[in-house]
Amino acid sequence: MNSNYATYRLNNVWKHFRHPEQGELEVLKGISLEIPGGFSAILGPSGEGKSTLMHILAALDEPSHGSVDLHGCRIPFGYNGALRAFRRQVGLVFQDHNLISHMTAVDNVAFPLISRGVSRKDARAQASRYMSALGLDGHFKHHPGQLSGGQKQRVGIARAFASQTSVILADEPTGNLDHKSAAGVMEAFRDLAGQTKTPVIVVTHNEQMAERYCDRLWELRSGQLHAVHRPGIGM
Repeated sequence: MNSNYATYRLNNVWKHFRHPEQGELEVLKGISLEIPGGFSAILGPSGEGKSTLMHILAALDEPSHGSVDLHGCRIPFGYNGALRAFRRQVGLVFQDHNLISHMTAVDNVAFPLISRGVSRKDARAQASRYMSALGLDGHFKHHPGQLSGGQKQRVGIARAFASQTSVILADEPTGNLDHKSAAGVMEAFRDLAGQTKTPVIVVTHNEQMAERYCDRLWELRSGQLHAVHRPGIGM
């Protein structure tokens, strides 16, 4: 990862869908901007296209027009083999955790590493370090059904960090949590991102939580992504 580049650069990104009754719907409308490193958030109400934008940033969907660079490298939309390799650079955190129920917590975190050829011993050791950093000591051998909602989300976050990705995208990571659990998860998430110097982009409609924990805020509104300027914080 070259630190001279922004985490993401969007170059005239458009995304439209064809609706059977409403015709062509434009969701993203010529977005051109840079998203630097740090712990950032993309805000906006439901239906504004936040998930669509996140899927494009994660290389899970491609723009109708335009291009996206990650750390100065063009995402190779349309080239399936190269795209699969590129996706390994992006760690994902989901609102509903997406944990494998029959696996222990530590094996859930280690699974992406094992699938890439890392030995089970080394993968578990690395998984354990990230779980400890997120306050999950004592829960390594627990299955998802034995964990609280906040603990499950911490396991999902640990998995994203353990995957050794160059950026992490989190889709409503506290959407299913109560306020106290959500605050604890966001604080731990932000602290580990700072310790590892991993850029994180949180996609959320929770403006209060984003303002409290994120370095920079962006708002998706009417198909455009706008920087939210706050006193004393550079954009």
